[in-house]
Amino acid sequence: MTAELIPAKVITSYGSHGVVRTESGILLECRYRRKIGRPFCGDNILIRANYTAAEASLEKILPRKSSFYRGDAQLHKHAVAANLEQIVIVVSPWPEPPVHLIDRYLVAVEYLQLRALLVLNKADLFDKYPTASAQLQSQLGYLQSLGYPTLETACKGAPGTTQLEHQLQDKCSILVGLSGVGKSSLINSILPEKEIQTRAVSEATRKGTHTTTATTLYSLPVGGEIIDSPGVWEFGLWQMPGVDIERGFIDFDELRDNCRFSNCLHSHEPSCAVKQAVEAAQLPTSRYESYLQMLELFSTE
Repeated sequence: MTAELIPAKVITSYGSHGVVRTESGILLECRYRRKIGRPFCGDNILIRANYTAAEASLEKILPRKSSFYRGDAQLHKHAVAANLEQIVIVVSPWPEPPVHLIDRYLVAVEYLQLRALLVLNKADLFDKYPTASAQLQSQLGYLQSLGYPTLETACKGAPGTTQLEHQLQDKCSILVGLSGVGKSSLINSILPEKEIQTRAVSEATRKGTHTTTATTLYSLPVGGEIIDSPGVWEFGLWQMPGVDIERGFIDFDELRDNCRFSNCLHSHEPSCAVKQAVEAAQLPTSRYESYLQMLELFSTE
């Protein structure tokens, strides 16, 4: 008798195989079938399971609610994870992020139709790096006025990570940001059982070790899940139509209807409401410069 199909979720993926978790919480090593395709971390799938051997085979990849991508050196996009709801963008006063980095993240968030959460970490270093801290607080304050939720955290002392835990509750999230901004410390702070879960995933592969560069999904004590993916921490955007870059700047929404041309990309066109808003100091110059830079680097038009 053929084993019945069982719902499961991909916890981590290594290419031709991965580790999946059944609805009852059992971890199994799963072999992928080429004709079905390769699932990604977070994918909901159907498997046939051999519990005695702790193995499974992939039978179907279920429809995705969302996909998360990163761009490579050639500006091609590659899927990293599936069924995410929230991108947690982590910055800190040191290392200070490049001036346009946050805007690039937000263009990706809008393109992928996901929720952004902006986190200014290492609040305990604000006094040590006052200029960078003030600039980041000003930038995040402006973005908060646009509707993006923001918060401050510190893994050493106040304000701690309690607010972050509340924002992660009952959602599937991924952390992105430059190396050194404290993502690992944040994850370890909100996920004290990470080592236990990592060991369980390693044991499911029967290899005794866990590939630290693999994208892995962890269950949070507060409810919800977080995807730890070192490979996307150094995030890159990909090529996309100029109009999609433009739509990623939500502060342009109320301005574009006043441009002379309906397809205005706000770069060289005359009677552009966005350029007029910049000149009138109604729109931050840095945001507009970010937009022009992305238009030049990533637009397919």
